[in-house]
Amino acid sequence: MLSSIISSNRWLYLLVTVVWIVTRAYPLSQAQPRAYWEVAEAKKLLEYGFCERQGAIINIHFMTGTMPEPWKHNYVNHPYPILWFDTFLYWLGGPWAVLISSALLGLLTCLAMIPALRVCFPQPEAGFGALLYTLAPATILFDADTNIVALGAIIWPISIYLIGKDSGQGRLAFAALLGVAVFVAGQISWFTYTIFPVLLIATAGLAYSQAGGLVMQPNTKLLKAVMAGGTLTLIMFVLQIWFYTYDFSDTLSYVHGQASAEQGATIPRMYLAIALRSVLSVGPALVLGAFAGSFILIRTRSINWLQAGSAIYPLCFAAAALALPRFFYRERTMYGYLIFPCTVLTLTALQHFRNKRATVGTICLAIVSLVYPTLQASIPKISETSKKLGHYIQEISRPNEAVATNLQQQQRPFQPWDVGSITNTCLVADRAIRENISSRKSLEGLLKNFNSPDLNVVFLYDTSKPIEESLHAFLERMSRPTSARFEIPTEPGSAATWLRSIYWKIAGKHQSLGEANGQANIEEFEVFHFKLSETNSALDERHQSK
Repeated sequence: MLSSIISSNRWLYLLVTVVWIVTRAYPLSQAQPRAYWEVAEAKKLLEYGFCERQGAIINIHFMTGTMPEPWKHNYVNHPYPILWFDTFLYWLGGPWAVLISSALLGLLTCLAMIPALRVCFPQPEAGFGALLYTLAPATILFDADTNIVALGAIIWPISIYLIGKDSGQGRLAFAALLGVAVFVAGQISWFTYTIFPVLLIATAGLAYSQAGGLVMQPNTKLLKAVMAGGTLTLIMFVLQIWFYTYDFSDTLSYVHGQASAEQGATIPRMYLAIALRSVLSVGPALVLGAFAGSFILIRTRSINWLQAGSAIYPLCFAAAALALPRFFYRERTMYGYLIFPCTVLTLTALQHFRNKRATVGTICLAIVSLVYPTLQASIPKISETSKKLGHYIQEISRPNEAVATNLQQQQRPFQPWDVGSITNTCLVADRAIRENISSRKSLEGLLKNFNSPDLNVVFLYDTSKPIEESLHAFLERMSRPTSARFEIPTEPGSAATWLRSIYWKIAGKHQSLGEANGQANIEEFEVFHFKLSETNSALDERHQSK
């Protein structure tokens, strides 16, 4: 029955669509669009005024609250056109419009896999590959997300289809479409640049066989189209950075930070986390299939242009991970780019073995891998603690005030699994919150952080966590505190949150030990309101020295 459906073109598209709906239903039902960066950026851009900001996106650390000089905090590390499109959708239909449009593009990518794989595989294998792609954990997770980095992977099936369809013919229309596709993909995410080497190999017609050795049959028009599209999108990105950047030292610092180690984690442990995340995101079926396919290619020494590109891309991906370990350690959006080449290599292995048991085993592994996205979706995007604390902070502060606190990510009152604790609290409160402020130096560093000579500050002091005595004395001299008792809401535990905590322990992510103080569900706060400036800080130091 399944083989007859896969052999039928019309029923095959319907099957992929049904599988897509079934596997995305639960993650979409658990989605909270307001927690996504793209939605928050669109909301803030409209609040400041699209024309007034000239379409500039604000730095993620300043996209909550109200900045008096927002241009000082422009964020230029992602292409703007896709974010402008998301802003337009948000203006039309709110947060869910952004999420639904991303989901539909995800469905389009899964359907586009069928004609893309048909360029080198028979229809049954192409249909099976489309199903494997649709069942891959990363595609499920990010079809129920708005993330633009993951969205950029749509370039894979579109470009491969255009290259294969025009194989050796050199038609101008296909070359133009390919150039546009490469350019548009570059306006979605800069991570699509990692695919450009593969597209150059594909359009160069690189292949290898025992009989003929290494062969190149370039399609000149397509090759020029990839080069033109890639060059234009890179130029546009560079111009965007040049036009919108307020302080180039901040941009260079950001790039340097992504190439450095994460605080509290060693480089080897970060690479271990990257390897684990790669396997979890791609899924055991495609990981094992990719290894088997690579082994078959080495053994047979026969490889076409699509297989060559698919075998080389993991090396491009690994090179990017080596160059930007912190980015790969913190994020999980780029791992979806591995799924297409792993699908091609898996089909290569299955086509070679022609064994029903191998095919059935592969689909069973793909179904088993659904556990990962299901567990991920079951973990609340915004914890109850972040919601309640965010509402509390909103009540005690104004949008133009910076909220400083000695609270820390994943530490009480937050749960160890709550990796987005402070970030989500910022979104709920719509306030700029700075965590782990426990010394005079870190407090005074806020002036440099906000690039301002003075700052209205609300200090939320958790009395159960130590701060430097000099900071506490400064706070009491600047303002009379008000006391508050915060009742920590109950966060239901689950297998998913337990497994996430174990993963972050392996990865070296700092987290709380869950120790109790006094009443287990009560946190004592002191709240200070004051204006921080270089002048009053200097006066206070002179007062102390007398």
